[in-house]
Amino acid sequence: MMDYATQVAARQVFTGQVQASGNPLNTFQTAFCNTLVGASCSGFVFDVRNFPDFTAIRLPPITFDNKGNPTNASFQPGGPQTVVTVRVIYNYQFYTPLIASLMAGGSGNSLQLTSTAVLKTEPFPG
Repeated sequence: MMDYATQVAARQVFTGQVQASGNPLNTFQTAFCNTLVGASCSGFVFDVRNFPDFTAIRLPPITFDNKGNPTNASFQPGGPQTVVTVRVIYNYQFYTPLIASLMAGGSGNSLQLTSTAVLKTEPFPG
């Protein structure tokens, strides 16, 4: 569900709809959240960065605070014909200690889920 919502929101960046809006982050978040039918949209963090070409992509590792929340996310969707990386990060909290220890590798009761899309935007009016 998270991957699909990421792809839907990334398409809004691809076509320039996010960039042309008055509030790009809100437009992206709305596209993402509207796809999560029956699920809460709280807790998702969006890391969207632009690059001049595919060879220039250098994504910094996501850093997390002591609660497992991302601390270095950025939202820069770029302009026409730029390469854009879209990462959506979610700090999934396990409520069952046994499952948490199995899935999170014994590193607490949470697991950071990430969905990624890489694209080159269309030549929309800038």
